Amino acid sequence: MGKWKTIFRKCPFYGQIKKPMKEYKVETLIYYSKLTFDKYHIVDSSKKDIQEKLNSYAKDGWRLASTDASNFGAAMYIYLYFEK
Repeated sequence: MGKWKTIFRKCPFYGQIKKPMKEYKVETLIYYSKLTFDKYHIVDSSKKDIQEKLNSYAKDGWRLASTDASNFGAAMYIYLYFEK
């Protein structure tokens, strides 16, 4: 066992204090489709709202970790995953 103790003590990570776990948060945004000839109307209308969400979370120290989107019927669900 003495040999292993010596090897572990030479390891640069030996005895380091572990960092606390990160916090995670999910923000869901829902946008409904409407009858129009503009097929990008959801993208155009959601840009401002999404940027406002990103700015408000950034002020509180959150960082955007990932995004996802899905649709169901006439609605589009946008998921923003934040970590701190």
